[in-house]
Amino acid sequence: MIRRPPRSTQSRSSAASDVYKRQVSTQSTWAILGADNVNRTLRNFPRLGSKLKTLIDMLIAGQDIDNIAQAYSQSGAIIPVNQLRSFAFDVESLKNQLVQEVTSKIPELAASQTQASITIDNWKLYEGDVGIATKTIMDSLISVRSLVELKLDFNQSNIKDDGCKAVSQVLQHFSTTLTNVDLNLKFCYNITDAGLRDLGNTIAKCSSLVHLQLNFAFLDKITDIGVGDIASALSFLSNLTRLHLFFDECPELTDRSVEGIIGALRAPSTFTEVTLYLWNSQFTDGPILILSRFLRQLICIKTLTISWHAKSEDACYEIVNTISSHSSLTGLTLYFWSEVITDRSIMTITKKISSLNALSSLELLFGP
Repeated sequence: MIRRPPRSTQSRSSAASDVYKRQVSTQSTWAILGADNVNRTLRNFPRLGSKLKTLIDMLIAGQDIDNIAQAYSQSGAIIPVNQLRSFAFDVESLKNQLVQEVTSKIPELAASQTQASITIDNWKLYEGDVGIATKTIMDSLISVRSLVELKLDFNQSNIKDDGCKAVSQVLQHFSTTLTNVDLNLKFCYNITDAGLRDLGNTIAKCSSLVHLQLNFAFLDKITDIGVGDIASALSFLSNLTRLHLFFDECPELTDRSVEGIIGALRAPSTFTEVTLYLWNSQFTDGPILILSRFLRQLICIKTLTISWHAKSEDACYEIVNTISSHSSLTGLTLYFWSEVITDRSIMTITKKISSLNALSSLELLFGP
């Protein structure tokens, strides 16, 4: 699918965030809490409707399924905790009861013999102090026997660096068991380099991580120093196979951040999924060769997403020429934000990408 967005100027929360919304909607762990939430999800995401209905039916039948949210049926019947491998809590449903609801379930999860997964979504709707709530919940998680997956969606919330520190303490406590960490801090304008430093120091110790997703998009207080701490952490993670990084529209970042992140990835040959959102208007095309060299080493890559604010058509060609050598790619998403790209260039890029015969999913987006 090829789309060219309108050329009219869009706000920082429209063009880029719409792209995120489309992506996140297909990647989220669904927390099904109550009939209204179920019906709203089925209505807003019909493509996922049948999958969710099947999931709910299986849960109601009492089947033991890995990585399923703490769920309610449409009639409100609670599924026994000991039949589940994970908990998911949606702040939209729980609002100010979030802390009480989550902490009350932790002892049950701690007593379980299974490895645990925790998901807390929609923090932006929490009406209290996110930092205090985060610390309370993170402190209670220490009692869990073994945590393998932690997903926290703080998107647009008022979390500050102290919240990052609380999350970091949990990461450190479970550094030997965590295999999946997904932390969304998009639009969290209170986060500074200090928060990234705490996160980086503990992520570096999570040697068992297989999947890491960090969303720092639209953070206007972070600098190359904070990103450097994250880059340093990445250099210690040799078991990663899925990596998703978001640094869109962070106005204080320079080319140095891109070079640091890409240079820190030690074992790209093991990656099967990579997402790099590096759309920042202040970046030059200087790091393109470093990015291209990294992409060339992704010999096992299956799914790739790249977002880049290109200053020249040559930058686009460099990335596309490198990607076209990966004949095993099954999923590809390219977002080129550029004021100089022409319709002719779009056709050339499309033709080049079409040589990837294994592709089952393709999305190209070009626009200023």
